[in-house]
Amino acid sequence: MAFMSETRQPTPPPWIHDPTEEPLSPNLRAAVIKELKKDLHFYKIQDFRRNLKAAWIDEGSHQTIKDANGRLGLKYFNRYTNKLTVFYWIPLPQVDGSPIPMTPFGCIDKAWNRYHNGRPPVEAREVFTHLVRVYPTGPTEIQEVVTLHKQFCQDALSLLAPFLQSGEPNHSNGRPPRDPQSYNINPTYHGIIIMMDQYIKPTFDRSRGDIIDLDEQAQKLTVLLVRTGDDTHLCAPLNFEQSRTSGVCLPLGRSDISDPSNDVVRVSLATAVTFICDLNQREVNARPPIKAIQKYEQRLQEYADEIMKQADAKGIDNVSETWTAVRRVKAARKGEIFEPKEPYVLGRFFR
Repeated sequence: MAFMSETRQPTPPPWIHDPTEEPLSPNLRAAVIKELKKDLHFYKIQDFRRNLKAAWIDEGSHQTIKDANGRLGLKYFNRYTNKLTVFYWIPLPQVDGSPIPMTPFGCIDKAWNRYHNGRPPVEAREVFTHLVRVYPTGPTEIQEVVTLHKQFCQDALSLLAPFLQSGEPNHSNGRPPRDPQSYNINPTYHGIIIMMDQYIKPTFDRSRGDIIDLDEQAQKLTVLLVRTGDDTHLCAPLNFEQSRTSGVCLPLGRSDISDPSNDVVRVSLATAVTFICDLNQREVNARPPIKAIQKYEQRLQEYADEIMKQADAKGIDNVSETWTAVRRVKAARKGEIFEPKEPYVLGRFFR
């Protein structure tokens, strides 16, 4: 009589199901607290990225400029704070109001996360950029966009000054107001902007299961890096000399500015992200961290302390967060992974 072979799953280590010995050793307890803080930070990052995606694809969430006299309204104020730069989208034609492609945002998001080793600075809700869509009826020449951007910066500073004094009002949904000091207009925001004036749609067939390689697209897509001429907020003036000598600059291909230019270069989107991130890091190194970062770390610690307090009262294995954290720590010590965290997927056709 023939017997069917039976596929057996690997037997899980006994410590996965065995009760956790209590009290925890000081070393294990410290590692569990660290793991709890990492968990909360991870989920904050994923929630943040989810909101950023919505802001990119929803025209009601990002700003649109349809005439030369666009101004920054109060409802847009928080979109202009804690950003390194502005991404002005101006490819033609776009008169129908169709959604902006996700690919450029996917490229930026991946490069931004890689630059920060998977731990982007959400402490002060800082992100690389926010989107401003400029229609053909708005300013599309480089100097016009620079003039508009300078006006936005002045509007933002004017709105920020009284806010720092009076603070943020209570939210209608019951959320506590944010510390006014957590709103910050980055030095780089004044000095440099990105303009995407050309867009090459990636060629792929969804029906065949093709995948868009974001690293590849970030090299193919080109943007204009534009100095605004306002270096007053920077610790030192910025220039593009190193970019030129390293050979990453491409022909400008513009009729509204001479080539070469001291104020504008065309580079790949990947190069643009790295350039501005490096510029921002220079500014961060020159200034002490803002209070929001310190308070964020304090909130992570308070969260972990509260979870441990519950676990001390109910038992480590009777609180889901500590049950998982203990096993993640033990797995890591054995070179294994227990319940890996799955990051938020920006698009199922991206990699």
